[in-house]
Amino acid sequence: RNIGAICGIANILVSKREFLSAVAEFKRALSVAPNQPNILFGLVNTYMKAKEYDLAVQVGLKALAANPQFVALLLSLSSIYLHQKQLSLALDYCNKALEINPSTLLSWNMKAHILSQMHRFDEADECYEQAALLATPPDDVIYKKSLQQLLLGKFDIGWEKHEARLNLYALKRLAPLQVQNATRWHHSCALKPD
Repeated sequence: RNIGAICGIANILVSKREFLSAVAEFKRALSVAPNQPNILFGLVNTYMKAKEYDLAVQVGLKALAANPQFVALLLSLSSIYLHQKQLSLALDYCNKALEINPSTLLSWNMKAHILSQMHRFDEADECYEQAALLATPPDDVIYKKSLQQLLLGKFDIGWEKHEARLNLYALKRLAPLQVQNATRWHHSCALKPD
């Protein structure tokens, strides 16, 4: 009956991608503490990872009814609707999260991504600006914004901002030329016709 232990087991099972077993553990925890928001949140995210989006929405809406101020749950629902290409609903839930807590970096990043998917690029750009104010360091946000600028054909600023990727730890590990101190190509190094 130890909810923390049961949820710990469930989370381990999720990390091992044993989603059916994880769902069973979260349901066992709910039998001890019905409608507990954090358990429901864990169940929603498990269903999401298992790509059982309809079940995730069903549980998420139930959890939200019990705790309408749960920002992480609002963002999970937003993410589910984004995966389902229901962009208006995704944006609605993201906006609700921002109304509750306007200083959540993840909310601004998600809103920018949703707006970008909706081809509302100017609004997405404003969201990236808000996210950059909250991020420390802002390299991840700058990198994401650069991708949008490249998509829109704004190559000068897009390529310049794209260099922020070099500061991201995850991408540094994937940059063997940089690690080996090899000379990086730069457009000024390109051969010019005679």
